[in-house]
Amino acid sequence: MDASQEFTAEIRELAAQPTVCVRTQAPTSSLSDIFSRFPGAVVARIQEGGAEVAGSLYARYHAFSPETVDVEVGIPVGAPIAGLPAIGDVAAGEVGAGELPAGQIAFTVHRGSYDGLSATYDRLHEWIHAAGLSEGAAPWEAYVDDPGDMSDMTNVRTEVSWPLEA
Repeated sequence: MDASQEFTAEIRELAAQPTVCVRTQAPTSSLSDIFSRFPGAVVARIQEGGAEVAGSLYARYHAFSPETVDVEVGIPVGAPIAGLPAIGDVAAGEVGAGELPAGQIAFTVHRGSYDGLSATYDRLHEWIHAAGLSEGAAPWEAYVDDPGDMSDMTNVRTEVSWPLEA
C-alpha cells in the first residue's frame, strides 16, 4: 500500500482457528529464507495428516526488531491433526499444531509489494490508537494472493490482522 492509497480498517470478531505451523527465531535479515524454507514443511504435514486447508499461508510475528524476529509461519486447517504436538512442545523450526486466537482484531488489506507491509502495520497501529483501542500481541499477515511472478506485485493482497486487548 503506497501513501496515495486510501487506508481502511475495521474491527472483526474471530473464532479460534487451528493451524499447522512452524515457529522460529532468527535474524530479521533471514526472513526470505524462512519463507522459502518452512511453508513446504507445513504443507507436507497437512497432507500427511489428511487435514483440510481452511485459509491462506500466514506469518505471525511474536516479536520483531531490526535485528531479530520471532515468527510463526503456518496454514489454518479445518480441525487439528490428531497426534501433532503443540507448537510450544516442539523445537524451533519443527512443525506443530497452533492456533490463531479468538477475539477482536483490527483488520486491513495491504495491496502491493511486501516491501510496503511495514508501513501498513504502522498505519493500522495508528488507526487502533485513534479509535481509542489498544493493540494486543502477535499480529499476523495472511497471503491471500500468490504473486507467482514477483515482478508485478501491484494487485497482490495481504490481509493484516492485529489482536486487540480486551
